[in-house]
Amino acid sequence: GEALTVGGRLMMYDYWKHGRLVVTKENAGTVILAANPCCPLCAAELNAGRTVLRTRVVQDLERNWCGKKECGDWTLRRGATLAGTGGLMFSQEARLIVEAGGILEGGEEGRGTLTLSRVALRPDAVLSCRGGTVAIGALEAQGPVTVRLDGAEPGLLLTWETLEGPVPEFRAEGLPAGRALRVESNGLRLT
Repeated sequence: GEALTVGGRLMMYDYWKHGRLVVTKENAGTVILAANPCCPLCAAELNAGRTVLRTRVVQDLERNWCGKKECGDWTLRRGATLAGTGGLMFSQEARLIVEAGGILEGGEEGRGTLTLSRVALRPDAVLSCRGGTVAIGALEAQGPVTVRLDGAEPGLLLTWETLEGPVPEFRAEGLPAGRALRVESNGLRLT
């Protein structure tokens, strides 16, 4: 039930090592990425609990000391939440993969914007919209996406700059009476 804050520059002592974050199934609290900047962080596996961004996290191929110069995907699995008011900037073709049951939440405590450069939403990924916004650069979506609207205010919930493939089906959960969920050319809006 407590919070672990990961901060500073995650330097690698040997050039062949990678900076990697794994939030395990035993995690019952919150992991906070809270330094400016918090890098290099080559990959992460978020398997449970809640991870909050309060800074800009970058996969930095230029300044990190990794001999391989490779950065991997971040994976958000069922039962894990990624929220925050910070941003993730992925290098090369790396991205955040949100698996079925993984939850993306705009802002911290539902307020603010979570910014992600590249995201792949798998079928039954979850977007939690309690008042914050998720802003994505390149979005790839496969299958339906569940949109949880408990406490959401009217306005943009999700935006993207480019979309690979067709617009996904967005399934509203907890849609307030008299409101509608509308897909626009580059976003999802609650009206």
